[in-house]
This record gives sequence, structure tokens and C-alpha cells, in this order.
Amino acid sequence: MKRKVGILLCCAIIFFSLAGCQLARENVDAEMNAQLDRLTGVLVTREHLDWNLPDGKLYATPHTQTSTNDTGATIESMTYNFENVVGFAYFMPKIPATSEDNSYWATIGDEEISDGSTAINVGDDGTSLILEGTIYVLPTDVMFCYNPVYQSADGNVYAVAGQSYSVSGMSDGMTMSQTLDDTNTVTENGETKTDSTSVKITVKAMSTPEKLVVLQMDADSNILSRAQYAPGAARHAYAGAGYGLSHRGGLQPGYRGK
Repeated sequence: MKRKVGILLCCAIIFFSLAGCQLARENVDAEMNAQLDRLTGVLVTREHLDWNLPDGKLYATPHTQTSTNDTGATIESMTYNFENVVGFAYFMPKIPATSEDNSYWATIGDEEISDGSTAINVGDDGTSLILEGTIYVLPTDVMFCYNPVYQSADGNVYAVAGQSYSVSGMSDGMTMSQTLDDTNTVTENGETKTDSTSVKITVKAMSTPEKLVVLQMDADSNILSRAQYAPGAARHAYAGAGYGLSHRGGLQPGYRGK
């Protein structure tokens, strides 16, 4: 069995390639492979995680949340929270099966993660997880720590201290991308399976908008109405509408954590 973990950082037009941690383990049987924890996402923080954590791991707390579907029925689902940590979590754990439901992959992300996209590819040759998201910040000095989030075979989710990267004086429109890759390959009875995970977080500097103008048009692109809102107000004005409205703007200094 082989396992490889790589890290790549790209900033604006200048690209920096950093050597990540690479692990290679040969002649490991399938039982040990099943016990190998899998990269499932990232916890982005401004400060380093405490290296004195038990086993070097910061565990997420599982709990049940309720929601209402289109028919008004109440649905219960399992989720995880990193408590007492200021940061942005974005990960895709596998929710274990119950007496009523089969196991499934769930996407969990704080609202500060914008433009999120995920993909799951399941085949006879393995499973791949892909997560991408963007964090918008004001044009200023930026420093983030990218802490990998893993899930163990027994379902526990935890983060470990990762590397930090900074940019001095990010200008409006400048971006910084960080990608964490994890690959785990096992050969059993002559068959090779590869499980992989790729997590990409882009930090983009954007000034706070002064206003938001919303145009509603008909099928021929004729303007039916025009409305102007202060930043953040349009989302509430169109709450409950039959379509989605995405408001994107710069963040205020600092950020809210869970």
C-alpha cells in the first residue's frame, strides 16, 4: 500500500511549489489499509493549532441537526462541529449507516466558504473526493493556516496542525490558492484500488462594495425593474423568492468562527 500527501501553494501570477509530506508504505495488508485515516477536508485558521493537543489531534464534535424539507417534514441528519476554534471548516466526512439509512458522504462547510463545489467519484478502482471553495478578504496582509481534516475508520473526525502561508499587502483582485492532496493505494488479491482526496481553497482580496444593483429582466432581456441595495440587504429583500440571489463582497476585518 502506498500513501502520498502533497501540498501546493499558488499566489497571484507567481507560483510557488512546496514539497509536501510524502509517506510511502509497502507490503501493508488490506486490514491495516482500512485503518488508515483519510483526508476529508481542511480547517482554515489565522493562528496555529495547539501542538499540545491530545495525540496532536483536534476532534470535531458530532451532533444531530434538524431541518424541514419541501413537504414540511422534519429531517434529522448528522453533522460535526469544531468547537471553541476560530476558523473556517470545509470537509466531507462519511456518515455511518444506521438502522434506517445507508452510509453517505456529507458536505460540511462554514458560510465563509463561498463558491463551494464538491464531487464524489466512486468506482471499482477506488473513490475520489474533490472539494473547492473561496474565502473573500479585504485587500490587506493575509496569513492563514491550512489544517488538514481527517476521518478515521471508526468515524471520528479531527484536524491536525498544518502549515501557514502569508502574503504581504494583497491588492484588490489578487488570489492565493492552497491545495491539499492525499492518495492511498492498496493492492489486494491482485487488484489495485486508489482512494484520493483533493481540497483546494482560494483566498481572494476584494474591496467592500458600496452598493448592489439588481435588474430583473424578461425572456428577451428587457429590463422589468431596477433596485439598488446596500451591501448585504439584497439577500434579505429576496428571501423566499423562487430563485437564488448571491451577494458577494469583501469581508470586514477579522472573521467569525464556530
